[in-house]
Amino acid sequence: MILPLRKMQATNSLVLTQDFPPLPGGVSVYVENLYKNWTGRAIIVAPESTGPVKALFPPNIIVKRLPMDVTRGSLKSYLGRQIALYKASLSIIKKERIDVVQCAHMASGLAALMIKKIHSIPYVLYTYGSEITGQLGIIRYSLAKSVLKNAFCVVTMSEFTKRAIVRYGIDRKKVRLLVGVEVDRFSRIGDIEATKKKYDIKGNPIILTVARLMEHKGIDTVIKALPEMLRKYPDMLYLVIGEGPYRGTLEKLSKRLSVEDHVKLLGNIPHDRLQDETEAFYSLCDLFLMISRNINDIEAEGFGLVFLEAGLSKKAAIGGNSGGIGDAVINGVTGKLVDPNDPEEVSKCALSLLENQNIAKMMGENGYKRAVRFFDWGTNVRNWEKELNTLLSSKGKRITT
Repeated sequence: MILPLRKMQATNSLVLTQDFPPLPGGVSVYVENLYKNWTGRAIIVAPESTGPVKALFPPNIIVKRLPMDVTRGSLKSYLGRQIALYKASLSIIKKERIDVVQCAHMASGLAALMIKKIHSIPYVLYTYGSEITGQLGIIRYSLAKSVLKNAFCVVTMSEFTKRAIVRYGIDRKKVRLLVGVEVDRFSRIGDIEATKKKYDIKGNPIILTVARLMEHKGIDTVIKALPEMLRKYPDMLYLVIGEGPYRGTLEKLSKRLSVEDHVKLLGNIPHDRLQDETEAFYSLCDLFLMISRNINDIEAEGFGLVFLEAGLSKKAAIGGNSGGIGDAVINGVTGKLVDPNDPEEVSKCALSLLENQNIAKMMGENGYKRAVRFFDWGTNVRNWEKELNTLLSSKGKRITT
């Protein structure tokens, strides 16, 4: 049966994702906030929950869980995931009128492509960073290119990732930018002293990184910069929130440089506990850093939502001058950009901001104003949803069900 798309009404979306609460990570946070603010009806197909789900969605958002191997890097797990997503989608398509598929990550792209080819339903692809820049090998590159080219439109986070998408031969007019932050949550001050006591946080000043423990995040560069900073501030504490495969390397590096007493790796802390009435990690720090770098043109920072979160707590930020961080940190305005491979430059920049509190305060204020004005999730999602409805309507899409 062929049905015309309802003009200028909220779409009925099928969302495919492998990154979804309670799974940690920036993509999971992005997807959660996208659909918390979505006004149209959306049926989300996501992995089975491995823990308590705290995310609350409006009644128009329906979440269907299914067994799914979310292991990345394995061809077997990838193909198994695509089959599981397609089978789950097929039963939904038969029962529901689906106007558009929203593919929340390239990792679900083949399933979205199959739905388009077999059922003539267009899909929107959301992209973030290394899944665009790191597709090496003819098979992976060709698949990524096919998924990108067949998308109705591609949504990404920064001009850096937009340029990477265009290099696949994608028309720039097909690419949209969408990024946001939870303004209400991260502008709260929280209970600083209670947070310090709860997590045994002792030190002054405190510098903070919130990131997965991955090589490209540049946490090792900050650790290498610590000996010089400790000469000026012998009680300094480097607080790192996140978990990942690079933890052992960071622990060994800290011991080798004899700074292990000044580096505190707190592991994973749920995103909704980073900053609220009781938790105050952004509020308690004196300076926020994430010195991400590009690794072999594969791993790269697509944007860096944590810079916006820190900005809402009015903290100056230091970011690695790489990837899409230049869209998140305005150099000399909301923070500073540094060479992510130069510990000496990192230490000089951090010491300069710690010693010049008026400048740091001004940058923090600028970061707050910019985040509130340009990056409120609610406003940005509503604008994007309206644009998508208009685009679908203007193209005269007809949906097969």
